[in-house]
Amino acid sequence: MADILLKPIRSSLGVPFSRLALTANANGECTVYALGTPSSSNQQTILTAEIGPSASQVVVLKPLLQHEHFRNSKSAEFSLQCERQRVSAVAGISDFQIHSQAPYSLLFTTGAEIVQCAFDGAPPSGPRLTGVWGDPKGQAFVFDAQLCPIDPGLIAFVAERQIHVHRSGRPIFVSHSERHISNGVPSFVTQEEFDRFNGIWWSPACSRLLYEQVNEGDVHTLTFDCPGKEPSDPMRYPVAGSPNAHSSLRMLFINGDMVEDRGLRVELKDRFPWLEYLARAGFLSDGKTVWIQAANRAQTKLCLILIPEWEWQGHSPPFDRSELACLPTSPLILFDEFCESWLNSHNLIEPLPLEHPQHISFIYGTESLSDCHLCRLDSEIRPTGQLLATQERRLTHGPWSVCKSAGVVVDSVRGHVFFVANINGPLEMTICVTGYRDTTQRSVQRLTEQGWNYKNERTASSLALIPGVGFVCWLSHLDGPPQCSKNNFFFRFHVLHYPTDGGLPTSEVLCQLDTIGCTISRRFHAVDRPLLIDYKSRNSGRTHYALLLRPREHATDREGTRYPVVHHVYGGPGIQTVRADWAIWVQLLKFSDLGFCVLLADGRGSQNRGKDFEAPLKVALGTVEVADQIEALNEVALRTCCMDLTRVAVQGWSYGGFISLMSIAKHPEIYRACVAGGAVTDWRLYDTAYTERYLGYPLFDSVLKQCSVVGVVDKLPDEPGRVMIVHGLLDENVHFRHTEALIEAMLKAGKPYQLQIYPSERHGIRSSESAAHLDATFIHFICKAFDG
Repeated sequence: MADILLKPIRSSLGVPFSRLALTANANGECTVYALGTPSSSNQQTILTAEIGPSASQVVVLKPLLQHEHFRNSKSAEFSLQCERQRVSAVAGISDFQIHSQAPYSLLFTTGAEIVQCAFDGAPPSGPRLTGVWGDPKGQAFVFDAQLCPIDPGLIAFVAERQIHVHRSGRPIFVSHSERHISNGVPSFVTQEEFDRFNGIWWSPACSRLLYEQVNEGDVHTLTFDCPGKEPSDPMRYPVAGSPNAHSSLRMLFINGDMVEDRGLRVELKDRFPWLEYLARAGFLSDGKTVWIQAANRAQTKLCLILIPEWEWQGHSPPFDRSELACLPTSPLILFDEFCESWLNSHNLIEPLPLEHPQHISFIYGTESLSDCHLCRLDSEIRPTGQLLATQERRLTHGPWSVCKSAGVVVDSVRGHVFFVANINGPLEMTICVTGYRDTTQRSVQRLTEQGWNYKNERTASSLALIPGVGFVCWLSHLDGPPQCSKNNFFFRFHVLHYPTDGGLPTSEVLCQLDTIGCTISRRFHAVDRPLLIDYKSRNSGRTHYALLLRPREHATDREGTRYPVVHHVYGGPGIQTVRADWAIWVQLLKFSDLGFCVLLADGRGSQNRGKDFEAPLKVALGTVEVADQIEALNEVALRTCCMDLTRVAVQGWSYGGFISLMSIAKHPEIYRACVAGGAVTDWRLYDTAYTERYLGYPLFDSVLKQCSVVGVVDKLPDEPGRVMIVHGLLDENVHFRHTEALIEAMLKAGKPYQLQIYPSERHGIRSSESAAHLDATFIHFICKAFDG
């Protein structure tokens, strides 16, 4: 059976492009860049295409570089970062950055080396490659390579956990620190729980580089051992309730080949004792003043803080106040929010151009009224350098949410801000635009077509959009994957059209983007498509959504056959499983093809429905989500009349594994079988930021017991063949200790279980062979449970 399950849909699942970028010249002609793997190669490379005003209906992206082979990193650090970013560790180019101003320059990295690509004219003409840095053995890991915005000859990057700065191919600076201190590398929880993967920031206006220094000396150490293999290097992992890594900011002042490395006169933690997490950072348009978004340990306080240039060692405010021009003389909290449950960090932070040093403005996202919306923050600074007041003016409003991860793009010429929101309904994200100068109108213009869902990458914090020109994006819908027909490509370039009265722009699809050799391994039919069901929840009083895949034979069944059910769950915060996106369900066709109904449902706690929809999870993990999943199962079964509720298996991974175990523990009469992969079983073993965000800080034993699987193990089924536990031995996120703790508790309680171990897998099953083996084992297990 593993061979059968190995073949179907892998090429259908792969997004052909990633890391989209867009440049434009003075004539409005655009060049699109993306990472992708040509059909004739097994190496990921940079794909590009030129788009003019009269572009053909379909534009084909082609490799920028011809027949180039680059070294890839073999380091564990590279693999771990791919895990944090939820991407596969592929061969070839892993990231790139473009300096769009002449002389054109492009920088890319493969994980083991950095290469600069210069052009004789506008790209993609005449690329000339120059090696910047490389490890011949491929053992080191290099990432976050960035070109200085005002000088493409200056390059900064992180290699072997240290900052490197090169000028015109020559190294001019390398940072140094003790073993437990890293420079330019965010801590584990910053990457995993706050989705920030960069630790260096170039100034937009001068030769300065801000970077984060992380001290993990007090952080808990773990190792991951696999029998028969060399022990892994120790990993710093802060388990709930233990000390976190300590973050501080430093600045490189670069003058020619001279580099000064300066810290703050007063550390942020000393100035703001409550500050625990550095969520985001950047510069104002002056290139000297720094802003940060910071949270307290319980994540009930989130602040936007300004750090003036005088705060760095070696700087002091001038005695002449006219020279200081009213900017603050010490760090100021411009805006702060408090919430009894928790506050979500976000990428919706963009400083507006600094027109007067006494007035500082930001576009900022807030969930103070439950749904996430944009506001304009206007802060006025006193002549003495203190904050007079910050005015918050709403830019968007309504029963919908702005996407917190996609970021915003500001058009300071026209006074517009572009963003992503589910304005068409909770299942569909669309690119939108509104104005930020006249905040009384608050009108919003949709720019992508209704019925199509904008897909955001975890590592992409901004849109591939140029104001006044257009944007390129990856779109999806619920019906199915692209079939390589001219009307069904998912990558599209939209041109922006502006009315003469200065109003908001509209958009038009100018062309669609494709790669050479587009192939789909399977043709999809109408009977493959899921049934979308919405219902009024008695638990929340809100509309909930579910998707149901049915076996193909159901379309011609006239006998009212009821089919066994695979209830695929996640249920946790920060995720939305029911969306207008074919990639959500296409990977589950392997089960409906074998005669199962497959159910997915979202309940309270899922994202993009507002804080009021998420907040019931506070100190209640594993309770309200289970209740909402049970409600969805019964509601969908009642409406469709094709589900056999005597044969239901619950299955999930990570938080979904946790919910699967809690579901069969609390409702063994409903679920005949449970398959839980990479499951959190004891919240005392999981990381600080996630656990304490939802279960509170400080932690209480009564809450931990109520919300952990090990606390309800006595309720698990007594019959054998109903609970299967799956785990990768190299899982660095939900460690194998969780499965060990659960097994020990089950042994003490006399509860039977089946254990499935994957020695070389991490938190996700990446190997196609392992994935097929797990699917076959899963099918065999639940079929046996249904027959029992």
